[in-house]
Amino acid sequence: HLVEGSVRKAGETVRIAARLTKTTTGDEIWSENYTRDLKDVFAVQTELAATIVEQLRGQLTGGGDAKAKAVIQEQVQIAEKGGTRNVEAHQHYLQGRFYANRFSEKGSNEAVAEYQKAVELDPGFALAWAGLAEAHLFLCGFGGELGGASFEAHLASAREATARALALEANLPEALRARAHIQLNYDFDWKGADDSLQAALRLAPADSTLFVAAANVAHAKGDVAHATALYRDAVALDPVNPVARSYLAYYLAVTRQFPVAEAEY
Repeated sequence: HLVEGSVRKAGETVRIAARLTKTTTGDEIWSENYTRDLKDVFAVQTELAATIVEQLRGQLTGGGDAKAKAVIQEQVQIAEKGGTRNVEAHQHYLQGRFYANRFSEKGSNEAVAEYQKAVELDPGFALAWAGLAEAHLFLCGFGGELGGASFEAHLASAREATARALALEANLPEALRARAHIQLNYDFDWKGADDSLQAALRLAPADSTLFVAAANVAHAKGDVAHATALYRDAVALDPVNPVARSYLAYYLAVTRQFPVAEAEY
């Protein structure tokens, strides 16, 4: 199933359309429109997230009760952890994620700039600090092209941003993922990386990016079979994630499962 929708804004009023479709047929199972006053955009976001999830679960599971409603509200609160109440900072954070998801040197530099603006507007914005760390870490991957001084500067910035994020939210999965990346690739602390990711997975068991990171650790430890299984878990959780599929394809090729690897690619 796929949840999709649109947002239209006119003045201080916002209209949100949401619908649930079956991917195999394209049939619409459920749809709803919501019109809200944007006096507090974050309150509207929280309310609609809980409302839409509750209605979707009702469609998919045949209903819910007060206990289920409480669980949904708790999950929405967890999803908002590390966020901000500053609208402008939130906008820069979202723009940073957009650029980071281009997975390019140019995009990562643009992401760094956007995340930097977000934390300047709200120094307590833990998610933006974690995003900043990961953008710097992506740039570290261009180490040979960057030169030693630039590489060291990006790594130092990543360490600082990770520390800031974890100081604000000790159990923020995105920050734990950044810490694990540093531990695995630059400190060669495979146990530490594994511990960080296991803690993150307990907090966010449906985050496919954490399964990819955990698989990378498993591969570093020489357990290719476990790594491949974790990549499969990542793809199952997020079938349209190209990073998860490309990692899975690579390790299928490593284990000489070439037709399946080719299909994944």
